[in-house]
Amino acid sequence: MVVLDAVFNSMASSNGTALGGIKLAGSHSLGSFRPGAVRPERIGTLKKFVGYLQANGLVGKDADLGSIDVQRSIQKYAYIAEGMGARLGYDFDFLESGAFSTEMSLDLYRLDLAMGGADPFEKDARASEAFLRLVGGREKLWLRVATFVVKTIDTIRDVDKFVKYMERESSAYDKQTIRSAFEHIHSLANAGGHVK
Repeated sequence: MVVLDAVFNSMASSNGTALGGIKLAGSHSLGSFRPGAVRPERIGTLKKFVGYLQANGLVGKDADLGSIDVQRSIQKYAYIAEGMGARLGYDFDFLESGAFSTEMSLDLYRLDLAMGGADPFEKDARASEAFLRLVGGREKLWLRVATFVVKTIDTIRDVDKFVKYMERESSAYDKQTIRSAFEHIHSLANAGGHVK
């Protein structure tokens, strides 16, 4: 972990951007927080969230949390969960594959440093149930598109406009998956479910 911290800290400049002007996740709203810093309580919350995902069959109990594929899924679940009211404490940037948090990626390697933390859906069983219904059994591609839906839920309310938006973002997504994610999430939001 010290090596990873050193790499990310050496990439960061005083204004919180990485070499080449790429904004590091988490650097724009946490004041004096430096990328790569260990935050045991936030890691504790992440550990509880991973346990929640495992307990509900979204991530295998024996899954290798160091696997890029598993981490990508956890990040997508986390972004969608935050859009539905979970409090994990991470900032996300967007890549072609959807929501991504540098800090969460680092923290997934240091779950052994967890101290305390909160249950992500604390005091909101309805949001937890809605989240599980929404993401349960979904393919990775669907989850990736769903992060874009959550990101744009307040700005793009028309499915055809969203399809065009996604076509500009990436050619990796088929229209059926794009429409499915959009319609399921907007249906939940229109039914009074909290989404972002």
